[in-house]
Amino acid sequence: NSSRFGKYVEILFKGRDTPEGGRISNFLLEKSRVCSQNKGERNFHIFYQIISGLDSRKKQELSLTKPEDYLFLSQSECYTVSGIDDAKDFEEVMSSMDTVGISKDIQNSILCIMAGILHLGNVIFVDDKNQAKPKNPSSLSIPAKLFQVDQNGLLKVIISRGMESKWGKESETINIIHNVEQANFALGAIVKAIYSRLFCYLVDEINHAIDRKDCDKTMGILDIYGFEIFQRNGFEQFCINYVNEKLQQIFIELTLKVEQEEYMAENIKWTPIDYFNNKVVCDLIECGKKPPGIISIMDDVCATMHAQGQGSDQKLIEDLGKNFSGNNYFNIAGSGFIIHHYAGKVTYEIGGFCEKNRDVLFNDPIELMKSSQNKFLASLFPEELSSDKKGRPSTAGNKIRTQANTLVEKLMRCQPHYIRCIKPNETKKAHDYDVSRVKHQIEYLGLKENIRVKRCGFVYRRPFHKFMERFGLLTPETFPKWHGDIKDGIAHIMNFVNMPNGEWQLGK
Repeated sequence: NSSRFGKYVEILFKGRDTPEGGRISNFLLEKSRVCSQNKGERNFHIFYQIISGLDSRKKQELSLTKPEDYLFLSQSECYTVSGIDDAKDFEEVMSSMDTVGISKDIQNSILCIMAGILHLGNVIFVDDKNQAKPKNPSSLSIPAKLFQVDQNGLLKVIISRGMESKWGKESETINIIHNVEQANFALGAIVKAIYSRLFCYLVDEINHAIDRKDCDKTMGILDIYGFEIFQRNGFEQFCINYVNEKLQQIFIELTLKVEQEEYMAENIKWTPIDYFNNKVVCDLIECGKKPPGIISIMDDVCATMHAQGQGSDQKLIEDLGKNFSGNNYFNIAGSGFIIHHYAGKVTYEIGGFCEKNRDVLFNDPIELMKSSQNKFLASLFPEELSSDKKGRPSTAGNKIRTQANTLVEKLMRCQPHYIRCIKPNETKKAHDYDVSRVKHQIEYLGLKENIRVKRCGFVYRRPFHKFMERFGLLTPETFPKWHGDIKDGIAHIMNFVNMPNGEWQLGK
């Protein structure tokens, strides 16, 4: 029951004890789940909650029936989850929207939008001389009505797109007709954009309700996907695993590297413990220029893509092969590539990488949504569209790299504590313990090295004067006052209480 997005929750304190507010940062929303899911997995819970929780009158108003009737919900053949009451959870969602101050009108608009997404997913396209045509043209009537946009306009932005061609001061808009694959991609891009923007709106509203500007202390909780290795790994797993590499780098930096560097700086006798520093893998993925990393190379390929990018994934594979031919942490594998992550080797299938990285929503569907009579839906598309925009549009990979580095900067300013979750099996059953799987996770999470550092190190650390204030009363010579060098006084205390020599050392 993963939430399928990463979040950093900051609990805000004014003073020492009572939390006064909070703040949520979200990233890596798995918006592709709106259109497709793996077998045995559900779409986002809200779709099932709406169908289960609405009364019959409202369901009829939204033309909703049962989950099996919607392609976006039926392809995985999973409709319910043990222990989850969708109808009860729907009541809680609506009550929570009241609590954070979302009006009834906007709540109704949200329900219309969610229902519209489900109905739009049922539009089937067929090939007509290499052009996409809806199998049933009337199937667009319900989503158009729920989105409050023109039905012909909705069809047009799915089966075609306008491209402006310029020569000198002259320009002309050319209408490019989509084939079935391109039409399905355009439809998916629209519903993913609507869902992700609605999601961000809700997070912003929650933040508006709970944020406090006068708090000076925070306790942050980072909850993010774990490392993912599936039978088939694509762009989504690449992004998730990249962020996990960055978080592992913080763990290494703050828990293993800094700890050992502190012992050396304090002249503590210490046997260094070897550990794998995954900075080389992070650089492989995120490095900017000289040499460029995977994200930068992918962005360069995307910048030269045509409308639908045929052949771009193959070009990406070729460029990656040229740039990383001697890299020990990268291999080309058929129509994909392998990265040697800290958690193990992962093979990524290249298909769709460039399209998903480009993450483009063309101007035509944006203009259509801006024209919606539903003012709330229109407000989710605030872009000022201009054909004169300069510069390269930001890609999904570049956004994730920026978000990851911003998160790392924030975490590096904190004192971290780790909760490591070990997955005992792949069966989702109680009392099923896969020893080899558990051992593998303990190894790649760096837990063995961390335990070695803690066991060999010195957990209790205090400045000399603080130690003397606390423990000086243990000997007659150091209480009430020690006369002499403070290090000699501390050594006297430790010897007086018979503390074994190997259990303590004095730093600088």
